[in-house]
Amino acid sequence: MRTFGEKGGAWRCAGQDSLSFPHGYHERRAVAAYVPGRGSLRARVVGLRRCSVCLDAVVSSWGGSPVWQDWVVAAESKGAALFAHMISGFAGPDDVDWTEAEEPADDGGVVIDVIAAGVSFADLLQTTGAYQMKMPLPYVPGMEAAGVVRFDRPEFGLGAGQRVAVLLSYGCWQEVLSAPPERILSLPDDLGFEAAAATPLNYLTGLFALVTRAQARAGETLLVHGGAGGVGTAAIQLGHALGLRTMAVVGDEAKRAFALRCGADHAVLHGGWLAAVHDLVGERAVDIVLDPVGGDRMTDSLRSLALEGRLVVVGFAAGEIPTVKVNRLLLANTAVIGAASREFFEQHPASVADLWGRLIDLRQAALLPDPPVQAYPFADARSALRAIAQRKVRGKVVLSREV
Repeated sequence: MRTFGEKGGAWRCAGQDSLSFPHGYHERRAVAAYVPGRGSLRARVVGLRRCSVCLDAVVSSWGGSPVWQDWVVAAESKGAALFAHMISGFAGPDDVDWTEAEEPADDGGVVIDVIAAGVSFADLLQTTGAYQMKMPLPYVPGMEAAGVVRFDRPEFGLGAGQRVAVLLSYGCWQEVLSAPPERILSLPDDLGFEAAAATPLNYLTGLFALVTRAQARAGETLLVHGGAGGVGTAAIQLGHALGLRTMAVVGDEAKRAFALRCGADHAVLHGGWLAAVHDLVGERAVDIVLDPVGGDRMTDSLRSLALEGRLVVVGFAAGEIPTVKVNRLLLANTAVIGAASREFFEQHPASVADLWGRLIDLRQAALLPDPPVQAYPFADARSALRAIAQRKVRGKVVLSREV
């Protein structure tokens, strides 16, 4: 029998690896593991019936085996408060409140204990009411997260303590969430929670845009606007993994250096970018332009395209939705293609798992590195959103309970 301490009480292994609590908290307890000497929360596993399982799950977060004597384990009572970020108005990041929340409803979904959650430009738009998807206030934002499965769900091939990511339309910025099984994505053992939370939205969108919509072929030239942001770096890394020659358009020298570190073959500044691209690869030599920015770049993007080139529209971070003179498309047999991944995934649920499997294959083949991440404390969504609004971000922002 092994006994572990808890402030205000104790729980213990009571033979045959069964788990008991002095106040009957067995079914809804959380077990939190702390790295000795560091004191930081590394994983949180909830509602497990066998203590050997929960310890295995905690340690396997780092791909290791359970080592009993190396862990200090504390039990949280049933009454422990849960928290979530809630959008309460449309005045921007200041209208995002970190507030006490209810346990997820028993809706048949898979309950996930969240360790990290992604933050995107779309989340920023939601705080101002400018996003195309409108939700009644108040609601929990956040489209992607990573964490551990709380309860065994064998009908979905999921076990308690399993490490997963999730992709939703909203609702990920909370400590515990419930998600439909088709939006649960299994994680490789060597992919950390922060990197996992940074992956689903941008990388599935990038793969959808490049492979499903643009039909990218190895050897083609890809130009990415906003090449130092979350969508941009994902597109650069994916383009490199798919065998494309990649070019990034960025806002300053620091972002230019960052895009090159992320795998871009070339990176040019936004001012005079078309001439710079011509100098590097020649006129009308770009096969695919991926544009998450919009604004005044549309005309020059079309001018950069080779015959039968494709301009893929992903978003409008600049705030202005451009228009297209279709005679430009006719004369060069070029195309402007929309890539609305959220709508596509809702219409074709199986495509999420299919594209995720391809991402994991690229990663396992050592072709796709982990996303570059800027992590903020999980409770500090306001600072994370302000960083995006102020164009200070390079790579992907995440909220993390490991910070």
